[in-house]
This record gives sequence, structure tokens and C-alpha cells, in this order.
Amino acid sequence: MTPDERACQFAPFAALTGFGEVIAEQSRTTERKIELDEYEIECIDMALRTALGEGLPVLITYFVRDAKKAGGKYVTLICRVREINALDATVSTDTGVTIPIGDILSVEES
Repeated sequence: MTPDERACQFAPFAALTGFGEVIAEQSRTTERKIELDEYEIECIDMALRTALGEGLPVLITYFVRDAKKAGGKYVTLICRVREINALDATVSTDTGVTIPIGDILSVEES
């Protein structure tokens, strides 16, 4: 038997194809969405309207749902508010991102 043939005997064998990916997905953590009270919602509404009216850059922290698991993660975006759509309850930004108002955690001046 040649050394190469002998080495093939000891090559790793994956009996369960895809098992490593399943384990990695299960170990990945997600966050829960924080529910705001009425006062916090009013503060966000006022901050969004101020940012829209004055054209100020803001930091918007919002929740992004995970496509595979329950929960998601919070993302912070530096942008300017372009439009507040009351019918869809969304905020459009100058970066092209549209954010559901119900998913916004905070709005701060940048």
C-alpha cells in the first residue's frame, strides 16, 4: 500500500452531513424585543418629528427579526429621517432603510 493510500484510511469522515451547521445554528443566540411604555413611544415620536423637521442626523436603534429563530437583534443606524408614513407606520431614511415604527427602541441626535 502506498503512503497516500494509507493516509486515506485516516481521513475525517462526516457520517452526519450538515450536523455541524445545525449545531452552529442552535448555539447562535438572539435577543428578545423590548416592549416600550406609552411615554417612551411618545418620546420616540417627538424625536422622529424633530429630526424630520430640522433635517438632523440621528442614531436610530431598532429591532431586526431573525429569519430562522425566534427573536432577533438590535441594530443602530446613523441617518436622516426622510419620511414618516403614518399609514404603514414606518420611517424612511436617507440610507434607503425603511424601519417599522413599532421596532424602534431609541432615537438620539447624532
